Amino acid sequence: MFNKINIVVASTHSINEMQGYVDTLQNTCGCENEIYFIENKEGVGLSQLYEDMTMKINDSVIVFIHDDIVILNKGWGKELLRMFNEHKDYGIIGVAGTKKFTDSCVWWEDNKYCYGQVLHEKDGKQFLTCFSDLYNHDLEEVCVIDGVFMAIAQNRLGAGFDKNVSGFHFYDINFCLDNYLSEKCKIGVTTKIRLLHKSVGNPNQSWMMAREVAKNKYKNKLPIIIKP
Repeated sequence: MFNKINIVVASTHSINEMQGYVDTLQNTCGCENEIYFIENKEGVGLSQLYEDMTMKINDSVIVFIHDDIVILNKGWGKELLRMFNEHKDYGIIGVAGTKKFTDSCVWWEDNKYCYGQVLHEKDGKQFLTCFSDLYNHDLEEVCVIDGVFMAIAQNRLGAGFDKNVSGFHFYDINFCLDNYLSEKCKIGVTTKIRLLHKSVGNPNQSWMMAREVAKNKYKNKLPIIIKP
């Protein structure tokens, strides 16, 4: 029975610059929590940082989140714990993801298989990205989630973060696919946790390079399709 969450935030900013953000996370969580703020000015890859944290925090629920999100509903941590405690076959929960992953390695390419909603902000304007409608049930099973918000139940996982994945792209894809293929736990998307992401995706050159690495790594495992 989980009763506490650990929140991991990696940022290029200092803790002094982000103290207000940290306080807001703690105050809106709604359950016992501990925050690990990582000042990542050297640009260490997220797979390495996140795997190091899973070695430091044992047998717990960990939430990995970006430093540019605002969680919009109070008590989000309490709701997350409830879902993990009631759905014991799930080891990873996010807010956006897909049931279909092909060798294009673009998880959002087929709307029919995508789930979740994320509010985005760019140039002072907000817009809602609807990968699916809101749904009443807690979780929709997927094979991959977006790393903007990634919650894990450590003792249910079949794989950790791959430290061979460098940089800030595809750490989430590799982690999810490795766990899905392990068949140790399910991966789910919920629409009961709502957030604002103060940026939009930008598939740049480093993203393209990371995609090629993922294509090669999983070329004999794809496509993966979970029936809608």
